[in-house]
Amino acid sequence: MIEAAAMRQMVHVRSYALGPHGELSQSLLSEIADAKLTLLDSQRKRQYDEDLREQTNQASTTKPVSCPSCAVNLTFNESSFGKQVRCSQCQTILQISSDGSRCSEASQLATTQLPTQASPFDDYFNSDLPSFPTSKAQQASANRTARKRTRKHKSASSWISAIAVPMGGVCGICLAIGILWIGFKKDPRGIIVAKANVQGNKADAVIPGDLKSAQGEVVASETGAQRSVGLKVEATPPLRAIAPFNTEQAKVHQEAWADYLGQEVEIVNSIGMKLKLIPPGKFVTKASNEDKNGTRAHQVTLTNAFRLGAQEVTQLQYFQVMGANPSHFQGPSNPVEQVSWHSAVEFCRKLSELPEEQAKGHVYRLPTEAEWEYACRAGTTTNYSFGDEESYLSEYAWYGRNADGTTHPVAEKSPNAWGLFDMHGNVFEWCMDWYGDYPSESVTNPMGPQSGLSRVDRGGSWDKVALDCLSSRRGRLPPSKAVRVTGFRVVCIIAQSGVRLGGAAPHATTSSTSSERDHDDPGDFGLSPEPNILSQAPDLAVAPLNPEQAKNSQEAWARHLGVPVEIENSIGMKFRLIPSGIYEKATNLDEKSINSFYLAKCEVRQHMYQQIMGSNPSIRGNRGWTRPVTSITWNDASSFCSKLSQKEQRVYRLPRSNELEFAGLAGSLSNYSFGDDIGQIGQYAWFNANAGSGSRNVGTKLPNAWGLFDMHGNVQEWRSDPVGLKRYIGGGSWRYPATHCGLGPNARNPIALGTRSHNVGFRVLLELRRADQPELTLPP
Repeated sequence: MIEAAAMRQMVHVRSYALGPHGELSQSLLSEIADAKLTLLDSQRKRQYDEDLREQTNQASTTKPVSCPSCAVNLTFNESSFGKQVRCSQCQTILQISSDGSRCSEASQLATTQLPTQASPFDDYFNSDLPSFPTSKAQQASANRTARKRTRKHKSASSWISAIAVPMGGVCGICLAIGILWIGFKKDPRGIIVAKANVQGNKADAVIPGDLKSAQGEVVASETGAQRSVGLKVEATPPLRAIAPFNTEQAKVHQEAWADYLGQEVEIVNSIGMKLKLIPPGKFVTKASNEDKNGTRAHQVTLTNAFRLGAQEVTQLQYFQVMGANPSHFQGPSNPVEQVSWHSAVEFCRKLSELPEEQAKGHVYRLPTEAEWEYACRAGTTTNYSFGDEESYLSEYAWYGRNADGTTHPVAEKSPNAWGLFDMHGNVFEWCMDWYGDYPSESVTNPMGPQSGLSRVDRGGSWDKVALDCLSSRRGRLPPSKAVRVTGFRVVCIIAQSGVRLGGAAPHATTSSTSSERDHDDPGDFGLSPEPNILSQAPDLAVAPLNPEQAKNSQEAWARHLGVPVEIENSIGMKFRLIPSGIYEKATNLDEKSINSFYLAKCEVRQHMYQQIMGSNPSIRGNRGWTRPVTSITWNDASSFCSKLSQKEQRVYRLPRSNELEFAGLAGSLSNYSFGDDIGQIGQYAWFNANAGSGSRNVGTKLPNAWGLFDMHGNVQEWRSDPVGLKRYIGGGSWRYPATHCGLGPNARNPIALGTRSHNVGFRVLLELRRADQPELTLPP
């Protein structure tokens, strides 16, 4: 208790270290640290008590006298007799008689530092002087003001002074800490309010709350004998939790940020999921000889508080939201496993849409890899959240040595310092990030690579050795993979802390014409840097939709996201917004959920490819600047996306099969965007019956309901999702009959990455984020 109280006060006083009160702040820190060491060390405590008794025996009997200005009873020892001292209450300079029996106001202010009856903490209680005095001139001015405006006024500081000074420095400071901590109440904003009686009238002195600083001005008014004092206070955030820190300090940080944000440290949501508040902070990842999975030691700063599930998502919780339990090891309290990354994201979306969660403004997502490790470490710099000793792992984790080949109910082992269970072992946990090597430099709010083949999972599992359960250990899996060693836990965004996916305020754009866009800033061109994920979202686009319904859905999502339906980039490529929806033709759950994105209206034309890549690989029969580029490998198409992303500081990539098919069908349940009547295909596609011997100019047939051209025919298009060492193509081409121009899982065709074909091209997807923002995987 003593150590915790001292820690709280040290953190508070340290907030004044960078400013005009830095010297006083350091002095107070030294006194508090010395007091803590003395009270916790029995030998030092005995020595201090002996010294105090000796000083008491040497001092004469003290005598109480009354201050002529404020009528507060003061007590002086023999060393003060015949000298000038300052009243601890009204700061008046007093002349003490030679025998100590009386005192009177000194005729003038002393020019030297006077002995004082005030505690070092008096400035915290002085409503007239909200900040520490910084010079003798300022102190003198304050004294004059106090004498004029304060008469017979008794506040908490005089009580501290009367008790603390006779007891000496150490006990006085510790008693002051206790009174500071329990002697005041907090209003709903977390600001401490001290009550002081002024001749029967109450005056409220608003002072900084615990672990807060205050910046403001005194607003005072006087009418006769009545005086009221208020302080305009602008609270600043607590200090960030900078590792290393111990368990007690972790709890202090956690409680301070909960108080500042007006939150509880732990909440329980509508499905019984417990979530802990994790304060913002800083830590260093730890690399080791045994752990070389793309890990480099580097500093990570997280600027926003967030909530993290205290436990892994259980099978019961998953069933309540998803209506299914895919787990191999059955048990309602066991962690859910055999869930893909896509399924975990879908769980977050559906949980966010529950009425009870929407009413509280809760938005859920997977944690970033940095958030996960920071939360796991909880201030430690060791191999595990509890230290370096592997022998203690069984107290905190279910892993290969003690799990007996199965998962176990969550929260049966000890938690870490922030109250999080099973951060080591039981099941690996999905993170938001694509897997990639860590940067070597310091980073803030990292989100991982822009793209990749595998997603990160962390924490070890029931079948792994101790080294696989390290705080720094990294795992990876393709996002569609569902295995019995991997589950997840969720983050709940704390809106009050500014945690919005992307970190910037949304802005709406009212125009989408190229003439009104600033091409000197190609990274903007009308997109919102952060969709308004906390506003009420439109209905998801779910087939069947007729063309009018599809268009209405597209426009509704554009309004919701604050972006145009159509945009154009710096090389003349036009994109159409594809609304969030459910891809009903998907054969597995991982592909059903679709988040909003932009898709190019047309296949990449040869002049665009030439601008970015400096070459045109299309063969002679297919040549033409407005025709789709062909004879490119999957790596060529991916390189084009990467270079365009660097040029515009946006995220371009190849679409996944489910994204391309969902966009191409535009609300149709048929294999074609126009319905089941294959006789209409000539109006929408170039295929072998009407194309001749090569590709044709893009955008010359009818578009689908979302404004996309050539989704059936002209050239087949590369997709990003892997099939072993191959990638899918599909959509038909000028070489194939109409029956080969449909869209859907059954129409996908895997080919080798290095294949060059004069009937294969590509179109690009543009994500709703800048290059420095995370992938938009939150529910809208």
